Amino acid sequence: MSQFRGNYARVAIYLGFAVLMMLFCIFIDTFRRADLVSPRYGRDISVTETFSNDTFPKIIHQVWLGYDSKDPPDSWRNATNHSIRNNPDFTYRCWSKDDVIDLLTSHYPLVSTDLP
Repeated sequence: MSQFRGNYARVAIYLGFAVLMMLFCIFIDTFRRADLVSPRYGRDISVTETFSNDTFPKIIHQVWLGYDSKDPPDSWRNATNHSIRNNPDFTYRCWSKDDVIDLLTSHYPLVSTDLP
């Protein structure tokens, strides 16, 4: 059983690393020098440029890697419902163990060698 939990801990670490890398790329892309053209947007980037609320996807991601159930426990529902209620224009997505494994195997094939 401890090996089973160890594998999922490793998956959670890989997923956390992937999220941190995406945030780092967004951070770097935001603060590029103004004289460079961003191939991503095909236009000049200004450090003083303001971003609209549409710059980032409006998605609430929740990850539940519970061992007993695919759904988070009832004790989480209050916080989840509060977030959804206060962000009506956001999409809510709850990631289960199976969803995380599917994501990692499809987008990060090297990681799939460590999955159970």
